[in-house]
Amino acid sequence: MSIGATATSITGVIVFVMISRLLSPVEIGLVGFALIPVDIGKLITNAGPDKAIVQDLRPLHLPVST
Repeated sequence: MSIGATATSITGVIVFVMISRLLSPVEIGLVGFALIPVDIGKLITNAGPDKAIVQDLRPLHLPVST
């Protein structure tokens, strides 16, 4: 894990702790539930969908001059 990713994770924990002091338990649950799609989106983005694109492995049929 890079230093930037570690700093982002630590910042996220600190912000969540600060928000948890301001909100009720029900509201914290709603925030946590709302963050699920956000985290799934981060996982998909970090997984690199560009790497999952299937390439056409058939050889190109180029015209051959004889």
